[in-house]
Amino acid sequence: LSEQARRIVHAAHAREAEILEGDILDIDLGLSGAEYRRACDEVEEIHHLAALQYLGVSTEKMRRVNVQGVREVLQVALGMRKLQRLCHWSTAFVAGARSGVATEDELMVGQRFRNGYERSKAEAEALSSRLALCRLTADTLKAGLGLLGIATLERM
Repeated sequence: LSEQARRIVHAAHAREAEILEGDILDIDLGLSGAEYRRACDEVEEIHHLAALQYLGVSTEKMRRVNVQGVREVLQVALGMRKLQRLCHWSTAFVAGARSGVATEDELMVGQRFRNGYERSKAEAEALSSRLALCRLTADTLKAGLGLLGIATLERM
């Protein structure tokens, strides 16, 4: 996990956060049995930051990491007894090649995507947005705005 990602997570919380690293495509997110059981018993908040951004990989691999990875995180999150919040860090690029204002309720509206990254992140965000149907509350944080020169993150 990058040092920048660690700083972002710690800045979002006044209290100390413990960061668990694993593999979002592995069973139980690649956590050891003890880590997984402890997470199910103790975790109150998840920040999901994993994503494949490099445009030089196949669309299939990007989708597997960005969409299937979210699905795996959601599956594990459902077993966490104390979970109050799941933050899925996303990007402003989910709007695709649209111009003008794009609102949160216009996530998948037939827009054209310029690449597999934009499409996979939009699909992943749509998947995490469906958490409203579950017992979880999801926040989507737009980290990609930093690429546009906006220094602060906006909580959506």
